[in-house]
Amino acid sequence: PYLIEQRNPVPYYVVDCDIASYLYLAVGEIMKYPLAIVQMPLHNFIRWKLPRGGYIDFETMDGKETDDHYYEALWGIPKSFLGTPGVLTTMNDSQLLAYEYFGVAISYTWKNDIPTAIAKYKKAISVDATLSDSENNLAWLFAVVPEEKFRDGQKAISYAQSAVKIFPNGDWLDTLGCAYGTAGKFAEGVAAENRAKEAGWAPAGSDIQGDLNLLNR
Repeated sequence: PYLIEQRNPVPYYVVDCDIASYLYLAVGEIMKYPLAIVQMPLHNFIRWKLPRGGYIDFETMDGKETDDHYYEALWGIPKSFLGTPGVLTTMNDSQLLAYEYFGVAISYTWKNDIPTAIAKYKKAISVDATLSDSENNLAWLFAVVPEEKFRDGQKAISYAQSAVKIFPNGDWLDTLGCAYGTAGKFAEGVAAENRAKEAGWAPAGSDIQGDLNLLNR
């Protein structure tokens, strides 16, 4: 906040991890550098692919070389999740395009434009469904969106099940539990929340116990 106050009224620009990674990727494409964006829960960074195999990770937020062990330790990633799609995996072109639609969908959710958000999530899934972010977010939207006319427990369950098949972490299982609750299937919801507790990793910090308590009422 102090820095922002000092910069006024001069324009300034802020980027987060995904925008910064896209900027690096764009420069790399022009310069023919072997760069790729890496996906992990709630974060992205750049990976430089070496000609004889292997790679170098580069953290765009800190401007420094890193490696996978850095992210494993900082994000507390269990070994059992390594290699799961979206956990320190390099994104291909179709995944990148789908991820862009995913980001656009989030922005429309912030604007409370639910129909457009739903359409963008569905577009992301149609482009590439090998990552589970859009399925999970769409399931969560159908489960808990404030406007009841958009709420749909059965659709929430379907999308959440698809997400969990790809990435069975505690957050996604919590979404599935809430989806069952929205559909009135409380026993199934309790079972999903118990699976979430046993998953061993909830990178987004979902309130699994709180949701379990609600389903047990």
